[in-house]
Amino acid sequence: MSLKGPTASAIRAANRKAVGGGKKRCKKGKACSATCIAANEDCLVGLPEPVSQSTTKVVAMIQQRKGGAGATAQPAATQPTLADLSARNLTADQDEKVDAAARMTNYRIEKRLNDRQFYDDATNAKIKAANQKVVAPFQRMNENEKAALSLYGQDGVKYYQQVNQMLRSGQIDDSTPDKVKMAEFISGNLRSGLEKLPPAKVEELGRAVTGNFATSLANLKLGDVIEDKGFGSYTDKGTPVYNQFFKKDQPNAAIRILNPKSAREVAPVMEYSREGEHISMPGTRLRLVGVQEQGVYSRKTGGYIPQYTFEEVSE
Repeated sequence: MSLKGPTASAIRAANRKAVGGGKKRCKKGKACSATCIAANEDCLVGLPEPVSQSTTKVVAMIQQRKGGAGATAQPAATQPTLADLSARNLTADQDEKVDAAARMTNYRIEKRLNDRQFYDDATNAKIKAANQKVVAPFQRMNENEKAALSLYGQDGVKYYQQVNQMLRSGQIDDSTPDKVKMAEFISGNLRSGLEKLPPAKVEELGRAVTGNFATSLANLKLGDVIEDKGFGSYTDKGTPVYNQFFKKDQPNAAIRILNPKSAREVAPVMEYSREGEHISMPGTRLRLVGVQEQGVYSRKTGGYIPQYTFEEVSE
């Protein structure tokens, strides 16, 4: 028996699919246009969205009191609150994408925890305990925050570009109201989700930048401070990772941050987990402390790329 009540998107989908906008008979003889709420047979059609979370909590409480199957409920911190659901302000299609993205992050968390190892039981137990420690901060995220992290990191639509365009310049290429809604949703939930993760514990991070940003770095002088109003993706794996992001037909530069203080490691639950991805928070301020005109060699461009070394300014 499932403990999960219907999501807001499930309720909306039920109303959209209802014949003539109303209920129809299911095979049990009950009027229902889509599916049933977990643990009872109430129809979703016409159900107010906020009721869904209350239903889930009531079902969990009853089952826990009875001591029945599935009495252990999912931690509340990983479920969207009523405020989370009402704050989405998304289209039905976007809602479905958000739900799918949250499921993907949960899948990656579970995969990390349950990945089978070819070792003895004692060693496996140690590995699982270490993995539990790694994913614990991500488990504290709610579903919207998990979704935002997954959406930001995916290739397809490249939401990360839309989010950072909005944050850095105040506008999105080929902007539409729906694009703005999604970018705002991802931006707000990504920020609150990252704040639940511990600051990175690495000596340095690096990234590749291209185009106008790379060109503007050449105008900086030692001691100058810049502020990134967007999120920044960095790696702790060095040039083998960020070399792939240089572009042969554009200006390129490499950024190196020494002793980063506020970036968060997200690699354990990202699609390309081996890239060692860390995300910096909007508003991160960096002071230039070094420049190497021939800093890193790029196989992709066939030449050397200038490298700019920064330290994070905390105040």
